[in-house]
Amino acid sequence: MFLPGSMGGDGKLSETAFEKSALGLRGLEVLLQEKGIEVSRAEARRREDVLEDKLLVLPLRGESPGMDGGDDAETPAERALSFVAASGIPTLVILPKWRDAVTEKGVARPQFLAPRSQLVRDLALLDRSDLVVLRSPATFIEEDAPLSFGGKQKATLFAAQVFDRPTLPDTCKELFGVSAGALLIACEGEVTFYLLSDPDMLNNHGLALGDNAATSLSIARLLIADSLTGSVLIDPSALSMSAPTDEDQTRASTQSLEDFQRLVTYPFTVIWGVVLIVTLLFFWRGAWRFGPAYRGEGQAAARSKRAVVEAEARLLRLGGNDGQMTAQFVRAQLLDKAAQVFGPTARLSADIERFFAHLASRDKALASALRAVSTTLIEQGAAMKGPELHKHLDLFQTLMGRAELGS
Repeated sequence: MFLPGSMGGDGKLSETAFEKSALGLRGLEVLLQEKGIEVSRAEARRREDVLEDKLLVLPLRGESPGMDGGDDAETPAERALSFVAASGIPTLVILPKWRDAVTEKGVARPQFLAPRSQLVRDLALLDRSDLVVLRSPATFIEEDAPLSFGGKQKATLFAAQVFDRPTLPDTCKELFGVSAGALLIACEGEVTFYLLSDPDMLNNHGLALGDNAATSLSIARLLIADSLTGSVLIDPSALSMSAPTDEDQTRASTQSLEDFQRLVTYPFTVIWGVVLIVTLLFFWRGAWRFGPAYRGEGQAAARSKRAVVEAEARLLRLGGNDGQMTAQFVRAQLLDKAAQVFGPTARLSADIERFFAHLASRDKALASALRAVSTTLIEQGAAMKGPELHKHLDLFQTLMGRAELGS
């Protein structure tokens, strides 16, 4: 479900790859353009005149360990928020929720949430230290949420991140929210801006959940109308909008050339030579010993699955605890099948029963046979002898192969 992104030389996702990843806003840009809303991007630093009659969207990236550059280093978020305070243009600031580890690992886990200290610091930079951000448990919620101009839109979120309503000051009003708290607020003062607590309402991953795509379109139209702007400017890198000086450009060019020259001097030349020799050796060894890659047809996939099953059965026998491991294996296979049918959140025993019921609606006899052999292996596998265990496991795999159901 997540899109991979290439890594930059510093070990972090490049800006372009990040925008196409699960946490980027490339999908929002495409959606708004398809619906007739003009969208432009701040791919590099721009002068302030490009911001006229535009709603600036500033997504703040979650910090990862080792990202801070020291006490005196100004982060992109600090530069962006300083620019918002100085310019006074209509701006939607999207608070961070996930660290970049989500795009690198390909899965959203509670340990990959952005540190709360970052949320506190970003709100302080916006002079909104009184706001408290809450996080729901790591489960999905799907609610009909009211919009300030009337009507309701569905919000589908995992580990929802919301503003605590009792902490909203008088200068901030809620525009969109769920029962757990406010998601989108508008704050007035010396600078009027909007705050979105959960970026999953607008990022690539969130747009694929439930009706979030339609909801994000409604949010964009609401903010454009409320801010009296005509189009949207997305700044994915949260850069300040000041134009670079000639000195900055000269320094950047010199550093780039020096970095490249450093890679082609000793001892790097020795390293590149060794890498080239080892690579050629691997290619030669593979081509000479094993020949070209086998490209079988027909039963290739079936034979491959059969080989995997036989290898697993052998490992079970060698382990000496065949029955217990087989029971765990069978349960895991059933949970995987349930996840294939009902989605990745189907990882409970109750979801196995849902899978059997779903299968029975297609093939009652197959569902009954698969339930019987699965129950036998899980409950009685530990007491079975080797031949009997292998027989039941082989029957289980045969029945599972017939139970190929679509999601």
